Amino acid sequence: MNKGKAFPILLIAVVVVLLVSLLPLNSISNGKLKDFSLWSDLFPSENIAQKGADTYVDPDLENLMNDSTEVHHDETVKKGSESVESHPHPEINTAPVPERPVRNEGEPVKIEDFSGNNLARFRAAMAHRDSRPVRIAILGDSYIEGDIFSQNIREKLQEQYGGHGVGYLPVSSELTGFRQSIRQSCSGWKKHDFRKDGKQYKTLSGVYHTPKGNGTTTVSGSKKMPHAAQWNNTEFLFVAPSATTVTFTDAEGNATVYDVEPSEEVQSQKISGETGEITMSTPSTDLIALGLYLNDNNGIVVDNMSIRGYSGIKHSEISTELARQMRRFVDYDLIILEYGINALTSDNNNYAYYTRAMEKAISRIRDAYPNADILVLGIGDRGEKIGAEVHSMKSAPYMVEQQREMAHRLGVAFWDTREAMGGEDAVVDWVNKRYVNKDYIHLSFTGGDQLASLFVLSLNDLLND
Repeated sequence: MNKGKAFPILLIAVVVVLLVSLLPLNSISNGKLKDFSLWSDLFPSENIAQKGADTYVDPDLENLMNDSTEVHHDETVKKGSESVESHPHPEINTAPVPERPVRNEGEPVKIEDFSGNNLARFRAAMAHRDSRPVRIAILGDSYIEGDIFSQNIREKLQEQYGGHGVGYLPVSSELTGFRQSIRQSCSGWKKHDFRKDGKQYKTLSGVYHTPKGNGTTTVSGSKKMPHAAQWNNTEFLFVAPSATTVTFTDAEGNATVYDVEPSEEVQSQKISGETGEITMSTPSTDLIALGLYLNDNNGIVVDNMSIRGYSGIKHSEISTELARQMRRFVDYDLIILEYGINALTSDNNNYAYYTRAMEKAISRIRDAYPNADILVLGIGDRGEKIGAEVHSMKSAPYMVEQQREMAHRLGVAFWDTREAMGGEDAVVDWVNKRYVNKDYIHLSFTGGDQLASLFVLSLNDLLND
């Protein structure tokens, strides 16, 4: 071919493909062809996730997605030496799902408590917040990683109802430079994720750590969050199969050494007194570090327990016996679940397989923490490219509705995060306002604060009802 003619032919081909990319191919072909944007593909201005919300895929979720057999709520879940059945049929609400509450413009999105008790356990605990801490756990995936969203819920509730400190912390974290609500430096720890190597230590947080020699962690309060700068109690929960020591060292270098007797039961060591910095260390290589807890003797405590790429379904295997032992030291009044965005795909409108699996997980959590009310958060709005534009993922409303139906079946509370954000195409507006990152999924710290304001407004609306 004449080299002089090659360039014009190539240019014409590119122009033709570019023009075709502007056509609504999906609607013209009745779904047989997918829309695409050559310009956006060649010169991407946003990093928009098309499949999973995280690069790490939860293996249990992946197995579920690949399994065409629907999960039923009377199926037995095996867990090592234990087996547990989810709540039997009489505890599954088979009544029709009620219509959504009428919401006038400007009103907060209501928390729908399908138990009919308006978070009775949590409300009762709030009445005694002056004499003991009211503890909330927020469990989720990377949507709340680094204490995003939960740090602002904590701060707003502590400002209103009292309390200091960030609550639960793993003894080691990869997010020490990212998280704003605490400063943490760690060394000498090995992380165990219950999705892969949890063995018998399957806790609400989903992780535990073992020392590699001398395990050390230092935590310092953050002035970015006024109520996170100091706290009154530092508590360490652990299992010590052999005799060892646990040492707490304050900011002035004063060390307190505790001798620990061997036991297969959960133990606790606590340092009382106001502080803004403390170091904990232990030399035992077989000690099981379940977590640090930084809080006051009263007011509100909000624990962030996030696992990147997690779907929530592995909580069907947490140990109720281990939870019973931990509840002697740390119990919960409200457990909030933020999951589902990792199960969302653009080509699926039926998430029954996922919500049935989550029924098992929530039932297990309810067995493990019987004193807590449970609140399910519907997924936040998520974007996808449709042609050259970004809109809400088409399957997002289906996931939200099936999460709501799941909450109704279980008789737990539900809050529609996506509706609170603004509903359809809210994620586009939130990206423009820099509330959501350019992946059109994850909240920025500013967005976490905004969403927390909306949630606390809804929570207070329920408490004052």
